[in-house]
Amino acid sequence: MISSDTAPVAGHSDASAAASTVLEVEGLTTRFRSRSGSVTAVDDISFSVKAGETLAIVGESGSGKSVTAMSLIRLLPEPAAQISARRISFGETDLTSLDSQGWRKIRGNKIAMIFQDPMSSLHPIMRIGQQITEVLETHTTLTSSERTARAIELLQLVRIPEPEQRMREYPHNLSGGMRQRVMIAIALACNPQLLIADEPTTALDVTIQAQILNLLKDLQERLGMAVIFITHDMGVVAETADRVVVMYGGRVVESASVTDLFKHTRHPYTAGLMAAIPKIDLTARHGSERLQEIPGVVPSLQELPEGCAFAARCKYVTDRCTAARPPLDEIAPGQFVACFRAEALGELNR
Repeated sequence: MISSDTAPVAGHSDASAAASTVLEVEGLTTRFRSRSGSVTAVDDISFSVKAGETLAIVGESGSGKSVTAMSLIRLLPEPAAQISARRISFGETDLTSLDSQGWRKIRGNKIAMIFQDPMSSLHPIMRIGQQITEVLETHTTLTSSERTARAIELLQLVRIPEPEQRMREYPHNLSGGMRQRVMIAIALACNPQLLIADEPTTALDVTIQAQILNLLKDLQERLGMAVIFITHDMGVVAETADRVVVMYGGRVVESASVTDLFKHTRHPYTAGLMAAIPKIDLTARHGSERLQEIPGVVPSLQELPEGCAFAARCKYVTDRCTAARPPLDEIAPGQFVACFRAEALGELNR
């Protein structure tokens, strides 16, 4: 299992070092049944996250990040999706044993999720206030007036001006950044212990993206939540995460603290994601370096190779890589890598 016992990261809260584990996942696997057979979208992955800590799950589209999040809180249609795990512990609760009634008490209450497209997540013909108070009505014993007061308080918390007026408006009346703030308010309504943020800033411009990221960081520090942040952007990872899980082809290929990952990258795929981060060079004629890209595309989950899923795109590939799947091994304290060339790549990146 991937360990979480890493040193606190500079610039992040060190409370997580001694905090209790909020979520522990062992051997999560998700398969989808289709007419042509079964497709494994998430393949035996393990991780944990502590109170007050941010775990980033990173990878390109099709790597299995969002399916992992949806599997954790059972938002995938079953039985078309077949979800299994050796263990998923949320505090003292075994999530694998919950029935639908048990999930109704957990989902949206103790575990909340923010999606990347608020326009498709918010109800288009319900007022903003109704959408927040509905969550409170489902999960709390607050009176109607108390729910309204709490909704206004939440809108203030996520820095929406004139909250009383916004309560009466519809999603289409708000900007994209405002709608995402409303989604955050809904997610925080019941003070969740775990917040899952699935690419919450993808559709926003850079300025609003920065505001939302800063807001989430501030709210996490205030409320002490554990956060799972799903993204494809390593720049966002550097700004927000304490620890990182890198996924490719439905599998974990590298896991480490954010400091270790950036200082001592061990997997060629992670190195490729790092190289794609925009860098400003004030001495260059055009002000920045040309972005590097990873050649090729993520393989289809229906056609994954027998060996390393990244082999066809890797410049370090050997015959061994195409013949066998590399195991996820701990090659340094707290750093796990699934690559036969990890030691050599580590030397190159020192």
